[in-house]
Amino acid sequence: AQSGVNPYVLAAMIIQEQGSKGTSPMISGTVTGYQGIYNFFNVETYETSTMSKVAKGLSYAAQSGSYNRPWNTVEKSIIGQIHILPAAVLALVVG
Repeated sequence: AQSGVNPYVLAAMIIQEQGSKGTSPMISGTVTGYQGIYNFFNVETYETSTMSKVAKGLSYAAQSGSYNRPWNTVEKSIIGQIHILPAAVLALVVG
């Protein structure tokens, strides 16, 4: 895998974060104002007084910046976010 992480582990992590049905707005790419933006691992996804957690997470994903952002493709989202995960966790799953 391009990320260096076993694809089965990636799939399991995505299911853990998004559920087995794959219907989360965080990975749909269709949220109004954030069309084509994806946040598979819920990075920076929390509610504020002015933003829902979905809007907050997708807003972060839409910004240019670190970790290969904006996450405007499924591939960029997954690969960019893998680098955010703690090195200790990745050391257990690289394979």
